[in-house]
Amino acid sequence: MKNIYRIFVFVLVFILVAAGMPSVCSAEGYAADHYFYDQLDDNEKAVYNSFAVLHQQGSNLTQFEYCVWLPDPLSVYSSQDFVYTASYAFEYDHPFDGMCWNFYIYDASGRYPLSECYKDPSLRSTLDSHEILFRIEPIFTEAELRAVEMTLDSIVEQADRNWSRYQRASYLLDVVSGRLQYDWNEEFDEDIESSVMCIRYGKATCEGFSRVYKTLADKLDLPCTLCNGDGHMFVLVQMEDGQWYMVEPQGTFLLGGWRGFENGSKYYPFIVPVHWNARDGHGAVHFPSIAENRYIP
Repeated sequence: MKNIYRIFVFVLVFILVAAGMPSVCSAEGYAADHYFYDQLDDNEKAVYNSFAVLHQQGSNLTQFEYCVWLPDPLSVYSSQDFVYTASYAFEYDHPFDGMCWNFYIYDASGRYPLSECYKDPSLRSTLDSHEILFRIEPIFTEAELRAVEMTLDSIVEQADRNWSRYQRASYLLDVVSGRLQYDWNEEFDEDIESSVMCIRYGKATCEGFSRVYKTLADKLDLPCTLCNGDGHMFVLVQMEDGQWYMVEPQGTFLLGGWRGFENGSKYYPFIVPVHWNARDGHGAVHFPSIAENRYIP
């Protein structure tokens, strides 16, 4: 009996110690998967969290409804833009998961679209609530998502987990720029910009290249954020020195700093806060500031 007790205590201690051990991500200070989440207010975070729950439920569902409880009443807002701010933030933090759903927003009763409630004074009272209702439609089937996941996992399996961040960043640049062709003819609708569509069809614009890169970077524990600049999308990767450096996934530009461009560039004249339908000071989302000098491995 004593031996059994000792074994039980040993197993319990082992579990507790293992639970307290830092993961590969935390050991590297990896936090890019919630970089934009940290900038949201409480209601935006509640909507963001609802998307996190939705994608875990799978996409083999037909249209369904999902009620979101908000910490602050809807009447504190002058528009529905806070919902879109949260959705954009989720897509930027999770480019694979964030573009798997179409959603339509209603008041808690489910009778009135939120946009009508804000425009029509007679419906304004319906906003004195802490709830909104999402009507959700999956864009992709479970089989489609699984096939793309297998492709992404096969790419990650070919990488060495002991690689430095520079080696991981370089490997992903080669993979993404080699696998995707630029969609010059704009053959697909805006869904092509999701990681799923880009991997399936092998075509993308700058946004699609960047989303695929970010999706793979997350799987390789490489801190990475999507970034917009003057109508162009690229990614920023955080290196061991704590600085963020620019990567151009649709080309061959790797880990450039603020002064990494000869005479500047039309795409990157400056990095400023991005306003995702900002209202009354809410929704202004900041990207990491780029290091001044080009990274030298």
